[in-house]
Amino acid sequence: MTIAPSLHTTSNGSGSSTTNPFLLPKNDLTMGDSQLIDVLLHGQNNDNKIQAVNRWCKNSRHNRLSTIIDVAQRYDILLSLVNTLEQTTNTEYQYNCLTFLSELQTNIHHYDQQLYLPAIIQCFSSTSNDVQKLASQFIIKQIHTTNDIPTFLLIFTQDALKSPNIRISVKSIEILTDLLTKSHQRENLSPIFEIILQYLQDTKFRLNYNGVLRQAINHLKYILGVELLNTYLESYPPSLKRLYHTYTSEQSDNDETPRAPVQVSHVKDSKNYSHTGTNGFRTNGITHSENSFSTLTENSDVNSLIEIIRSKWMASDETNRVDYLERLKISADKYYQTLCSRYPTPNNAQFHQVFHTFLTSKLDLLSYITSTNLDLSIKIKLVLSTCLAWLIKHSQATYCKQHYKTICVIFKNILFNGQSNNRQLAKFSVSIILLLENFVHPQIVLDELIDDQYQYYNYRIQLEILAIVTATFIKHRQQKYDNIANLHKNLLPMLVSNRRELRHGAMECFTVICVYLNAFKPLTSTAIETNPSIKLVLSLIENLSYDALNAFRFRLQRNLLPSLTDEGNITPGLVCDSTTANDPDAKFILLVSNNNKNSFVQTPQSVISHETTSLRSSSQFLSTNNSKLLQLAMPFVDKKPNINDSVRITLSNS
Repeated sequence: MTIAPSLHTTSNGSGSSTTNPFLLPKNDLTMGDSQLIDVLLHGQNNDNKIQAVNRWCKNSRHNRLSTIIDVAQRYDILLSLVNTLEQTTNTEYQYNCLTFLSELQTNIHHYDQQLYLPAIIQCFSSTSNDVQKLASQFIIKQIHTTNDIPTFLLIFTQDALKSPNIRISVKSIEILTDLLTKSHQRENLSPIFEIILQYLQDTKFRLNYNGVLRQAINHLKYILGVELLNTYLESYPPSLKRLYHTYTSEQSDNDETPRAPVQVSHVKDSKNYSHTGTNGFRTNGITHSENSFSTLTENSDVNSLIEIIRSKWMASDETNRVDYLERLKISADKYYQTLCSRYPTPNNAQFHQVFHTFLTSKLDLLSYITSTNLDLSIKIKLVLSTCLAWLIKHSQATYCKQHYKTICVIFKNILFNGQSNNRQLAKFSVSIILLLENFVHPQIVLDELIDDQYQYYNYRIQLEILAIVTATFIKHRQQKYDNIANLHKNLLPMLVSNRRELRHGAMECFTVICVYLNAFKPLTSTAIETNPSIKLVLSLIENLSYDALNAFRFRLQRNLLPSLTDEGNITPGLVCDSTTANDPDAKFILLVSNNNKNSFVQTPQSVISHETTSLRSSSQFLSTNNSKLLQLAMPFVDKKPNINDSVRITLSNS
């Protein structure tokens, strides 16, 4: 799954900020940028537009279209993108185009929605789940940002709900639970409710999509309330009215699911909610005889809170969002404790069924929050990560194995969205993945986290993933990893990155991998030269850079692994300080580059002449940046100069 990260101005560690190289001013256009704009504005051939957009999205600036177009060009480019979107089924273009439109969404809300909404709704029929998800996110955000909700609802009704394309109509019904909230009660929702009942009247549709219809009807009942719902029913044909009452009666009789109903009495819930303590939850004690009732009450509370968060998230400010998530943490803990007191027997089937229903509601909420286009602050990222870690820890193996893909997507969205992670959050991220890997095979998790887009990520994200891989091979060394080729393909190029932190991180990471390939035995010269898997790694590094190969060979011969703490800290085995500055591996890491990756690609003939230059550069780096030598960028941590040697994990003791 391709997920485009948000890249922002980052702190340089001294309190000031540095401009992210991906955020270029509009007058700093590359040739590729100019070609893209020219094709979109003046191109007549849709195939050329599709190729231009897809090609441009492969570069490192693919998620910053707004930085290369002027305000005067925005409308024409919007029309060009939308017209092509309407006439193609190319899933790569659909995804890239929707990404562009999502980026521009906050700036096009004042345009006529009829210009672009039908084309986006059409993407509900895409064969790509990623495209469908992006289209859904756009539509949901649109209703929260537009000043003309009646027009939005009219377009959604005509082009989505009434679409002759079954994929579009079903998808539009599915997203109603995310699209409509209590705040839309005053809008005219009667046409939507009537269409749902008409689909219910269609026997074939009802048999195939009964679950989708039931969910939509229950949600609309909650949104409308009894009085307004009955008013709508009175305006419909008698057959629809009878059908509704018959259907809801049957559903009530047939529903034997052992779960606490969400709609226990919304009037009662709202009263209790407004008369509780400052946290919004009841504080009175629970006796053993009240367990059954209290479980229903707690479940009602937590589900009500989840619904409130979902409905108000987009419109809330940072303070309220943090408060919502903190309340969710408290509520989840309280609900879990109540369930444990009610079902004290281990492995109680009913407990797991009820609890897994709650976990799914919470997982869906985290997925919704992290998939919106809103930038996430460090504070919100930290609370979201805490919620995700709680879910993994309490759900254990069975649930994690069923939902690991969704968990990984949420993790990546937290990682990519908004501000770059600080050191605290980076350590937490490592710990979350190690926790998940206790329940799901580490190889499966790594395959979800590392994809072909890795090379385009912000360097902090690249470094964090390197740390996760390093920690995984240290913590779960007993596991079998059968897709190391994916790591070679995506991570090895970091050895010749123009960033010192990435060169260091990649060298530590592949040192651990090579030791794994040697069954965690000491790496002798014979082992390095005869182990076919290690020889393959060395061959791939040689193709990147001869200097990198020499440096990495020297690093392997140290026979020293990085160490991992319970908090997610990784202490490098190689510390680049004055004692190691003249060693080939440290010298290669400290090499001062001219921001050109090619400066690291050396042939054997150029090594001698390059050796003197790199040594001088390294010495200069040490003298001018000594205060930063032990500050390897997060999530790796500095190593104290007088630290006890026992902290260093030697291969012979590992």
